[in-house]
Amino acid sequence: MNLLDHCRQRLDAFILHRVPFRPALRRELARYFITEEQALVDLMDAGRQQPGSAHLRTFDAALALHGGQLSFSQTGEDLIVDYIFRALGIAHPSYLDLGAFDPWSLSNTARLHLRGSRGVNVEPNPAQFARFVQSRPDDQNVNVGIAAAAGTLTYFELDVPTLNTFSRAEAERCVREEGHRILRETPVPVLTLPEVLDSRCHGQFPDFLSVDIEGLDRLVVEVIAGHAVKPKVVCIETLSYSRSGQGQKDEALVEALHACGYLRFADTHINTIFVLEQLWRGTAGGTACADHDAQAPTVSVVLPVYNGEAYLRDAVDSILTQTYRKLELLLVDDFSTDSSRRIAEEYAQRDARVRVLPNTREKGLAGAVNSGLAAATGKYIARMDGDDLSAPQRLMKQVTFMEQHPEVGLCGTWFRFMHTQEVVQHPQAHDDIRIKLLGNTAFAHPSVMLRKSVLTQHDLHYDRAYEPADDYHLWVRMAQLTRLANIPEVLLEYREHAGQTSHSSAQVQATHTNSIRLMQARALGLALTPAEEALYLALVTRAQLDPSQRPAAHQLVERVLAAARTQGAYALPKLKAFFDQALTARPAPPPGPWRRLVTRLLQVLHG
Repeated sequence: MNLLDHCRQRLDAFILHRVPFRPALRRELARYFITEEQALVDLMDAGRQQPGSAHLRTFDAALALHGGQLSFSQTGEDLIVDYIFRALGIAHPSYLDLGAFDPWSLSNTARLHLRGSRGVNVEPNPAQFARFVQSRPDDQNVNVGIAAAAGTLTYFELDVPTLNTFSRAEAERCVREEGHRILRETPVPVLTLPEVLDSRCHGQFPDFLSVDIEGLDRLVVEVIAGHAVKPKVVCIETLSYSRSGQGQKDEALVEALHACGYLRFADTHINTIFVLEQLWRGTAGGTACADHDAQAPTVSVVLPVYNGEAYLRDAVDSILTQTYRKLELLLVDDFSTDSSRRIAEEYAQRDARVRVLPNTREKGLAGAVNSGLAAATGKYIARMDGDDLSAPQRLMKQVTFMEQHPEVGLCGTWFRFMHTQEVVQHPQAHDDIRIKLLGNTAFAHPSVMLRKSVLTQHDLHYDRAYEPADDYHLWVRMAQLTRLANIPEVLLEYREHAGQTSHSSAQVQATHTNSIRLMQARALGLALTPAEEALYLALVTRAQLDPSQRPAAHQLVERVLAAARTQGAYALPKLKAFFDQALTARPAPPPGPWRRLVTRLLQVLHG
């Protein structure tokens, strides 16, 4: 079978670096396409020599006459990209190639360059960079790496150059798991992606973005998410490297780009190619893609509001300006008597993602939230309150985390008090969260994201009987059914004011909170007398014990540890450390002066 038959029957494409060029095949191709056999030999040895662009254009034109196409990419990605831009009517798209590697071999931009496009190639390897200077002098070629901050980083060169990386973890993984060697570690200058865009692309993304920066892809996606003008087409590596071919697909990265408004157009197993969905739907090709119809929102944000006119606009704006775009915002009106309902409806008229719902359950926060849960259509449900602010990347980071950890059903974040700037750092890991829940909540309620399938499967909702501690009650129930986590970043700004439930119903909340604490003791199979219940509550809240109580406290702790050992419900060493600290607890230090002042002001305002 000659090469033309092979192209027609197999791929209808000519993959330059993958065809085994035996001398006889070279001569055959020379007869078909090029009169100068030596020029073809140089062309075939593209991995070792620089082919002349004139020869490549001749060869590409000859292949096209016979139904073939010339590709330089790893698995034909450039042919797909070329098709997309032709469908979009863009003859000469600009490009930015991050981790460009080589001007011809394994290049996603060589075909565009050959057809008249020009762009920016970013390659940190000095030897590889020299090839761009020689072969693509009319491009902008930049000999730097991409990182989170400008400066100098260690560049790890491995025995396979395509695996070179700035990520020590990725380099060490290739050595440990794949049997490769690190040849050298070289300090190389790095810039942030925004700095490259500002200095080389007038602050905007070009039409096409190719990304192959081992282990640092998420930095790029975060910049895309926050940019007003996004690249029209993105090709990015989404499969982790494995010599055995058993690499893992990074579905979280795919989902993050989907959230930025991209359609997954094609997947070559190693790389995934995206096109802006809104742009593609305006083409004939987009209209024909019936299998890519608009999907339901991935995240449903439930925001109950009762007389929240003072802060509602700020809270809503912080959700609608999220870098994560696949969302619906459910504003649940809890029988407001101020202008909250009117404000909510104004947003619904301006933004199709906003829905205004009445509280169809019992009046109060639990009923309003449950009304939102019942109406939510998303895979995930995020909570938000009408007086707080979400950081722009909150939902993006939470969805990415949940996609990476399918075993997690509840994910919160750290938060900051607006007035005092005090940061609350709840524990991150499931075992630590479960132990903290023994004494108090381990989540900022308006920061959480819930996996809807867990709620549906176990018929979970906010129990009004425990209001206003119904969120704490739900977390405890979920801890027995799924994994819990907190992202260690401040992604919520929490506002304190006199009208909050935590201030207006403090006594009721304390009573219900104690009930939930004792509920966890009963879940261990402990039957406690009233005196033992009081002692247990003192231990889990770290109250100072009277010396006369210590013998009984030690006995109670031994019973708790024995019950936990039998059930296997807790990480025993951590549980023991928790109660050891409780047995030696001293009075908590007084709050700082600003915290005391704000608390006092709230008491005065409320009283």
